[in-house]
Amino acid sequence: MKTLHLLRHGATPWNATGQLNSTTDIGLSDRGRQEILAIAPLVQGLALDRVMCSPRRRAQETAQLLALPLPINLDDRLRELDFGCFEGKTPAELAQDLPFQQWYWDANPQVPVSVESFESVADRAQAFLQDMATLPDNTILAIAHGALIRILLCHSVLGMNPHTYRRLRSNFNFRM
Repeated sequence: MKTLHLLRHGATPWNATGQLNSTTDIGLSDRGRQEILAIAPLVQGLALDRVMCSPRRRAQETAQLLALPLPINLDDRLRELDFGCFEGKTPAELAQDLPFQQWYWDANPQVPVSVESFESVADRAQAFLQDMATLPDNTILAIAHGALIRILLCHSVLGMNPHTYRRLRSNFNFRM
Protein backbone atom coordinates (compact mmCIF):
# COMPACT_ATOMS: atom_id res chain seq x y z
CA MET A 1 0.00 0.00 0.00
CA LYS A 2 1.30 3.46 -0.88
CA THR A 3 1.40 6.25 1.67
CA LEU A 4 1.86 9.90 0.77
CA HIS A 5 2.68 12.30 3.60
CA LEU A 6 1.98 15.95 2.76
CA LEU A 7 3.95 18.58 4.65
CA ARG A 8 3.62 22.32 4.26
CA HIS A 9 6.87 24.27 4.51
CA GLY A 10 7.61 26.13 7.74
CA ALA A 11 6.50 29.71 8.34
CA THR A 12 8.03 32.59 6.40
CA PRO A 13 8.29 36.30 7.23
CA TRP A 14 5.34 36.89 4.88
CA ASN A 15 3.18 34.40 6.80
CA ALA A 16 3.62 36.57 9.89
CA THR A 17 2.13 39.56 8.06
CA GLY A 18 -0.48 37.56 6.13
CA GLN A 19 0.97 38.46 2.74
CA LEU A 20 0.13 36.17 -0.16
CA ASN A 21 3.24 34.31 -1.25
CA SER A 22 3.67 32.06 -4.24
CA THR A 23 6.43 32.93 -6.69
CA THR A 24 8.49 35.24 -4.48
CA ASP A 25 11.27 32.92 -3.38
CA ILE A 26 11.80 33.71 0.29
CA GLY A 27 13.16 31.45 2.98
CA LEU A 28 11.86 30.45 6.37
CA SER A 29 11.58 32.78 9.33
CA ASP A 30 13.12 31.91 12.69
CA ARG A 31 9.68 30.68 13.73
CA GLY A 32 9.48 28.50 10.60
CA ARG A 33 12.86 26.94 11.32
CA GLN A 34 11.78 26.23 14.92
CA GLU A 35 8.56 24.62 13.65
CA ILE A 36 10.43 22.27 11.34
CA LEU A 37 13.11 21.38 13.90
CA ALA A 38 10.30 20.57 16.36
CA ILE A 39 8.62 18.10 14.00
CA ALA A 40 11.84 16.68 12.52
CA PRO A 41 12.00 13.73 14.97
CA LEU A 42 8.45 12.73 14.02
CA VAL A 43 9.21 12.90 10.30
CA GLN A 44 12.56 11.13 10.78
CA GLY A 45 10.63 8.30 12.44
CA LEU A 46 8.62 7.62 9.29
CA ALA A 47 9.85 4.78 7.10
CA LEU A 48 10.23 6.99 4.04
CA ASP A 49 11.33 5.71 0.66
CA ARG A 50 11.36 9.02 -1.20
CA VAL A 51 11.28 12.79 -0.51
CA MET A 52 9.66 15.08 -3.07
CA CYS A 53 9.88 18.83 -2.70
CA SER A 54 8.70 22.05 -4.27
CA PRO A 55 11.60 23.97 -5.83
CA ARG A 56 10.79 27.09 -3.77
CA ARG A 57 13.47 28.05 -1.24
CA ARG A 58 11.12 27.81 1.76
CA ALA A 59 10.23 24.21 0.87
CA GLN A 60 13.84 23.20 0.19
CA GLU A 61 14.95 24.75 3.46
CA THR A 62 12.21 22.74 5.20
CA ALA A 63 13.51 19.54 3.58
CA GLN A 64 17.10 20.30 4.58
CA LEU A 65 16.15 21.02 8.20
CA LEU A 66 14.40 17.65 8.45
CA ALA A 67 17.85 16.04 7.93
CA LEU A 68 16.45 12.94 6.27
CA PRO A 69 18.85 10.27 4.97
CA LEU A 70 17.34 10.47 1.47
CA PRO A 71 17.96 12.68 -1.54
CA ILE A 72 15.56 15.60 -2.00
CA ASN A 73 13.80 15.31 -5.36
CA LEU A 74 12.55 18.65 -6.66
CA ASP A 75 9.25 18.64 -8.53
CA ASP A 76 7.87 21.85 -10.05
CA ARG A 77 4.33 20.48 -9.81
CA LEU A 78 4.51 20.97 -6.03
CA ARG A 79 4.94 24.75 -6.33
CA GLU A 80 2.30 27.05 -4.83
CA LEU A 81 -0.70 28.39 -6.72
CA ASP A 82 0.61 31.47 -8.59
CA PHE A 83 -1.18 34.44 -7.01
CA GLY A 84 0.01 36.73 -9.82
CA CYS A 85 -1.10 40.33 -9.32
CA PHE A 86 -2.12 39.54 -5.71
CA GLU A 87 1.39 38.41 -4.73
CA GLY A 88 2.75 40.17 -1.66
CA LYS A 89 -0.47 41.94 -0.77
CA THR A 90 -1.54 42.11 2.87
CA PRO A 91 -4.97 41.11 4.19
CA ALA A 92 -5.90 44.81 4.52
CA GLU A 93 -4.99 45.42 0.88
CA LEU A 94 -6.83 42.30 -0.29
CA ALA A 95 -9.97 43.24 1.66
CA GLN A 96 -10.20 46.37 -0.50
CA ASP A 97 -9.30 44.64 -3.77
CA LEU A 98 -12.55 43.82 -5.62
CA PRO A 99 -10.90 41.61 -8.30
CA PHE A 100 -9.28 39.57 -5.50
CA GLN A 101 -12.55 39.25 -3.59
CA GLN A 102 -14.35 38.08 -6.73
CA TRP A 103 -11.59 35.65 -7.66
CA TYR A 104 -11.26 34.24 -4.17
CA TRP A 105 -14.91 33.94 -3.13
CA ASP A 106 -17.05 33.51 -6.28
CA ALA A 107 -18.22 29.98 -7.04
CA ASN A 108 -17.10 30.33 -10.67
CA PRO A 109 -14.45 33.01 -10.46
CA GLN A 110 -13.11 35.14 -13.25
CA VAL A 111 -9.37 34.40 -13.09
CA PRO A 112 -7.19 37.48 -13.56
CA VAL A 113 -4.71 37.09 -16.43
CA SER A 114 -1.64 36.87 -14.16
CA VAL A 115 -3.21 34.43 -11.68
CA GLU A 116 -3.07 30.65 -12.04
CA SER A 117 -6.46 28.96 -12.20
CA PHE A 118 -7.55 26.51 -9.53
CA GLU A 119 -8.05 23.92 -12.27
CA SER A 120 -4.45 24.30 -13.42
CA VAL A 121 -3.20 23.64 -9.89
CA ALA A 122 -5.56 20.67 -9.55
CA ASP A 123 -4.33 19.23 -12.87
CA ARG A 124 -0.65 19.41 -11.92
CA ALA A 125 -1.37 18.03 -8.44
CA GLN A 126 -3.28 15.13 -10.01
CA ALA A 127 -0.42 14.49 -12.44
CA PHE A 128 1.99 14.43 -9.50
CA LEU A 129 -0.18 11.89 -7.66
CA GLN A 130 -0.46 9.70 -10.74
CA ASP A 131 3.30 9.68 -11.19
CA MET A 132 3.88 8.87 -7.51
CA ALA A 133 1.50 5.92 -7.85
CA THR A 134 3.72 4.41 -10.56
CA LEU A 135 6.89 4.50 -8.46
CA PRO A 136 8.10 1.40 -6.64
CA ASP A 137 8.42 3.48 -3.47
CA ASN A 138 5.72 2.81 -0.88
CA THR A 139 6.10 5.77 1.49
CA ILE A 140 6.64 9.23 0.07
CA LEU A 141 6.97 12.63 1.74
CA ALA A 142 5.91 15.62 -0.36
CA ILE A 143 6.96 19.04 0.94
CA ALA A 144 4.78 21.70 -0.64
CA HIS A 145 2.57 24.74 0.03
CA GLY A 146 -0.74 25.42 1.75
CA ALA A 147 -3.01 26.20 -1.20
CA LEU A 148 -1.49 23.43 -3.32
CA ILE A 149 -2.04 20.86 -0.55
CA ARG A 150 -5.64 21.96 0.05
CA ILE A 151 -6.44 21.94 -3.69
CA LEU A 152 -4.88 18.47 -4.00
CA LEU A 153 -7.01 17.22 -1.09
CA CYS A 154 -10.22 18.83 -2.41
CA HIS A 155 -9.86 17.73 -6.01
CA SER A 156 -7.83 14.52 -6.04
CA VAL A 157 -8.79 13.00 -2.69
CA LEU A 158 -12.28 14.32 -1.88
CA GLY A 159 -13.46 14.70 -5.49
CA MET A 160 -14.62 18.27 -4.90
CA ASN A 161 -14.39 21.31 -7.14
CA PRO A 162 -10.88 22.76 -6.67
CA HIS A 163 -12.45 26.17 -5.94
CA THR A 164 -13.71 24.78 -2.63
CA TYR A 165 -10.16 24.59 -1.30
CA ARG A 166 -10.80 28.02 0.21
CA ARG A 167 -13.27 26.43 2.62
CA LEU A 168 -10.92 23.63 3.65
CA ARG A 169 -8.93 24.67 6.66
CA SER A 170 -5.81 22.87 7.71
CA ASN A 171 -4.25 23.22 11.09
CA PHE A 172 -0.65 24.09 10.35
CA ASN A 173 -0.07 25.18 13.94
CA PHE A 174 1.09 23.02 16.81
CA ARG A 175 2.51 23.43 20.27
CA MET A 176 6.25 23.23 20.73
